[in-house]
Amino acid sequence: MFPDTSDGEIASECEYDSVFNHLEELRLHLEQEMGFEKFFEVYEKVKAIHEDEDENIEICSTIVQNILGSEHQHLYAKILHLVMADGAYQEGKISSDAFVF
Repeated sequence: MFPDTSDGEIASECEYDSVFNHLEELRLHLEQEMGFEKFFEVYEKVKAIHEDEDENIEICSTIVQNILGSEHQHLYAKILHLVMADGAYQEGKISSDAFVF
């Protein structure tokens, strides 16, 4: 379903595209700063942590921090934000697309 906008109207597909574009810009920035392989490794690890409720978040967070190293530890919050936003975007997109024929 599309979220309500401030004036009570239903958000358009363009607003979802805007969210997607913002997420892709963030992803590109992180890839450029860290390198694709390191970014992808950390992104996938953070994603796995959030998908698996049985994972020990502290231990996994330490593993992610070790992968990032001191040079990129400051990017952890941005990567976490991206993982969570991607999940929310995909969840919203899937549920709204389910009604498109």
